[in-house]
Amino acid sequence: MAEVLMYTLELESRCMANITACEETVSFLVGTQNMKAMNEICHVSLDGMRLVAKTRHHTPGEVRAIASDPRDETRFATGASDYGKMAPSHSLNLFRIENSESDKLEQIVSVKKSDEVKSLEWDSQGDNVAIIHNKNVEVCDVERQFEPIWSYTPQGPSSVAVWSPHSGGNVLGVPVGHSIMTLDLRTKGEVQRIKEAHSLRATYLDFNPNLQHSVVSCGRDGVLRIWDWRNSSSPLFSLRAHAHWATQVYFHSVHDELLLSSGTDGSLLLTSAYSVSSDSKEPRDEEGECRVTLPDGPLERIDEHEDSIYACAWSTADPWTFASLSFDGRIIISHVNREHKYALMKL
Repeated sequence: MAEVLMYTLELESRCMANITACEETVSFLVGTQNMKAMNEICHVSLDGMRLVAKTRHHTPGEVRAIASDPRDETRFATGASDYGKMAPSHSLNLFRIENSESDKLEQIVSVKKSDEVKSLEWDSQGDNVAIIHNKNVEVCDVERQFEPIWSYTPQGPSSVAVWSPHSGGNVLGVPVGHSIMTLDLRTKGEVQRIKEAHSLRATYLDFNPNLQHSVVSCGRDGVLRIWDWRNSSSPLFSLRAHAHWATQVYFHSVHDELLLSSGTDGSLLLTSAYSVSSDSKEPRDEEGECRVTLPDGPLERIDEHEDSIYACAWSTADPWTFASLSFDGRIIISHVNREHKYALMKL
């Protein structure tokens, strides 16, 4: 197993975001979630092989959701809840990190919400965010103080809405109950649905960056599944990856045969799904053979956490680096095993 770097916050945490606009340094944002203490935003980065962490107070309350501006590494948004008062309060906030040495966050916008913001995803164009709020999927304009510009009420519980990288900010993927579906902002409603994608509630999905119709989902059944929206009668790939709930799953940004997933069993898993990846569809060589770099199935399990892992993410600055966050506040930054990395790169 590759060497891991570890940092532990003093408070419980569930939310983490890769700082996508930072292309030079591996960087992540983590928000804490404690009802009684002053909550914090932690900026975690790599300086060579040294992990550097800087915490700042998050005054609106518990961080229930967090997303980084894809065009400005100093800006980020949070969904916050304050349950420490007689009447709970909820808000959607936009912050700026004034400079790397400052102990304070500059709050640009704060908008009161009627209920908890359960999910916050910034689209790649940087104009809109998608949130789950009051049982609705909402799209809000960041530059207009999070003004809602689109809303849809799914028939069932949902916890996240994810932007498709192939739609120019027009399509969202949403797990709903045991199913997963897509919503099109142009048609104002549901476009596709895969019913009973999981035997228990679906928790997350991610779009394949290289194949327009491919998506991976995970659920409370601990299973990862890859689907083709055009023929969704059965999954292209299925793996019981976690002994308890699978919380998140992501395709690698370049080599889509590589999956990263986290679970409440306290494990982080790297999985190969070469047989259904874009690489498997490449033309064969002159001898008519196409070399399979890695077999389908689990590649590496990281068990450095002692509590449920609620978030994981690939780094933008280094696509072979990834981070994970467990409820006890432990942040771990890991690297893809060199052997697997070279196999994926066909070196």
